[in-house]
Amino acid sequence: MGFLLSVIDHIVHQHTRKVYIVVIILCLIAFYGTTKLSTVGYVVDDLPKKDPIYLDMKFFEQNFKGVLPLEFSVDVKEKNGVMDATVLQKINRLSRMLAKYPELSKPLTIVDGIKFSYQALNDGEKNFIYCPVH
Repeated sequence: MGFLLSVIDHIVHQHTRKVYIVVIILCLIAFYGTTKLSTVGYVVDDLPKKDPIYLDMKFFEQNFKGVLPLEFSVDVKEKNGVMDATVLQKINRLSRMLAKYPELSKPLTIVDGIKFSYQALNDGEKNFIYCPVH
């Protein structure tokens, strides 16, 4: 162990520039690698294959052509663009339109989160469950 530490000490003190170059290259490679990651997660991935919930979902998938959630992702190509009043109104309109379909459950959107937050800021008053847009 002492020999290994003395070799590392020698490399660090005698080849400082090379150590920095290697560390910078490794950091760049690591940063590039993190840009290639994508987050994909499904609730059923964590369930055991014999779990009743998993078996029920498989039954519905095979017999009723699926019951998995319907999700939308909004990309407005601007930083914090989803918080724009026009975008929020369009999301709210889409949510109301989807709520008319009995095949779908009630949608939950960012607009709902804003409505609930605004209501909470106003002591939970039912009159304040709306989206305050400027």
